Parts: sequence; C-alpha cells; structure tokens
Amino acid sequence: MEEVKAYEVSAANNEKNAKDTWKESASWAVHALGQCKMQLFIETKGKTFEEIQAYFSRRYGDKTRTVDAAVKVDVENAAGLQWLAQHSKVEHATRVLLRLHGSKSAAQDPEIMEEMKAYKETAERGSEVTCRSWQGRVSRALHALGECKTQLAIVIMVQVLQQLSGNNAFIFYQTTIFQAADIDSKDAMALAVMAVMVGVTLIGCVVIDRLGRRVLLVTSAGGMCIAAVLLGTFFFLDDVDHNNVSWLAIFSAFLYIGSFSIGVGAIPWLIIAEIAPNEVRGLCASIAIAVNWFCSWIVTMFLDDYRAAMTYQGVFWSFAVVSLMTIIFVLLFIPETKNKSFEEIQSHFHS
Repeated sequence: MEEVKAYEVSAANNEKNAKDTWKESASWAVHALGQCKMQLFIETKGKTFEEIQAYFSRRYGDKTRTVDAAVKVDVENAAGLQWLAQHSKVEHATRVLLRLHGSKSAAQDPEIMEEMKAYKETAERGSEVTCRSWQGRVSRALHALGECKTQLAIVIMVQVLQQLSGNNAFIFYQTTIFQAADIDSKDAMALAVMAVMVGVTLIGCVVIDRLGRRVLLVTSAGGMCIAAVLLGTFFFLDDVDHNNVSWLAIFSAFLYIGSFSIGVGAIPWLIIAEIAPNEVRGLCASIAIAVNWFCSWIVTMFLDDYRAAMTYQGVFWSFAVVSLMTIIFVLLFIPETKNKSFEEIQSHFHS
C-alpha cells in the first residue's frame, strides 16, 4: 500500500497564497486518503478551513464517512455549507461557493444557484424548528421520522433480511456441517471460515466505491442463496441416500460466509449513514441496532425448534428463500448511492 504523508495547509505566513493553494492541497489529500485509507491530519487556521470543509462536502459528499480521517482545526468558526444554509447564513455560504467555483457573481453561475437551492432545501427539511427541551426534541424527532418513512423502512428491512438470511445459524451449525462431511479437523475449518470472513470483508471495503452498493448487495445475496441451496442439498442427500458429498458441504460453507461478508454483512450499516437524514441519523441507527438484535434473538431462540420441524435441509432452503427476497428488495427499493452527494440521495426519496 502506498505510503501517505501528512499534508499541512497553513495560512500563518501568507494568507493570500494559502487561499490560492488550499484547493489543490485538499484535493491531493482526499485522493491519497481515498486510495490508502490512512489517517490524515490537516492543520489550518482562519477562514480557509470552512472553505476546505465545504470543498470536501460538495465534491465528495458523504463518502468521507467511510474513511478514517482526523482533522486538527485551529479556527474559531468552522462552518460547512449545510450548517451555513441551516442557520440562514445564505450570503456567507454563497461567498464560499463563489470562491470554490472561482466566480465573481452567483447570478452568472447557474451551478452555484442550484447548489445553494439544494442546501437550503435540505436545511429546511431538517431544521424548521429549533427545540431545546427534551419534549421538543422528541416531537421534532418523531416529525422527522414521519418525513423519512421510506428511508426508515429500508433501514429496518435490510436488518431483518440480514439476520433472517441465516448468518448466525450458519455460525451455530458450522461444526455440525463439517462433522456431517466427515472432516476431522473441525476446529481448523472453523478458523479458516473466520479468516475468510475477515479477508472478504476487507476486499469489500476496497471495491465498494468501484462497484456500488446495489451490485455488492445483489451479488452477496445471490451467493448466499446458491450456498444455502447447496447446503440444503447436501443434508438432503446425506439424509435420504446417505450419500456423503463432503466437498459440497465445504464449498457451500465457504461460499456462504464469503458472500455474506462482502455485502449483506456490512452494507446495511453503511446504508444508514447514507440515506438517513442528518437530524434522525442517530435515531435510525438506534432503531436498526434494536431490530438487528431482536431478529438475532428470534433466530437463536427458535432455531433448534425450527430445525426439528423442518430438518437441516428445510432450514437452509428457507434461508435461500430469504436471500432471494433480499435480492428482490434491493432491486426494487434501495437506490444506488455510489458517488452521490447527500442532497442527491435525499432528493431521490423526496421526488
């Protein structure tokens, strides 16, 4: 991996030169950060930081959430474009955009007018009323949730489908699977499965911004569906014909855990950050976590009873059906968020 050195932007010696060069430095910093996924420390002062912050937000949108970055700021008033629009500082935000575009007048640059309109619409939807009491905050949160019912439904459904697709069941039954396949080194195989989970997850982190969320989710759920069908077939052959096809069990096990790790395992958590509005993102995340753990408890609590009623093959074929439902849900309801700004994503749900 390419080494990344810390980039420093300082306006202490010559503020004018710093204002002329910050954009190039910031661009190189974000490029290196996106390529190498390492920590970046930017030290700046004065008004130039809000320009840097606005540049990141405008050009790269919410992609910066997926990158570990630490920003050291020596500035009294660091404000992004969304914050400026939300607090009715339209003239200030317009000046920042003029500097970013290198324009002299907003009226002569339609792109600036469109950006400001998008920022103001987002701010108006998210911050119509400022509430300081807890009753006001609760009322505001409930109102905001009502305004983003579609996003909340997507967040909840992807968590439900993630758990009901059988990832925990596979972890519980992996020893049984390898034992049924007459594999002596069951512990070594279990460690190998965990290693595949970690390795494929890292691969997913690298390719997610190239392939997109929908592609990875559909590919992931498709692989899980195939693997679950094959695992069910393995147990069916072993139960009916006593035909132990050990290679089928091993292949299916690794295919399932690899497919889960590259998409369905991680992307539902990323979706929360990308589609939930700013003012209720934390609440949506809390609801998603509660739903995820509740579904995990349901699977854990009733899995043995379900297996006794449906047999092993019935259990895994059921998981295949849920994985197929996941594919359909993604194709119908989840928009692609790759390379889209927060405003573009929100406009999709409000159009």
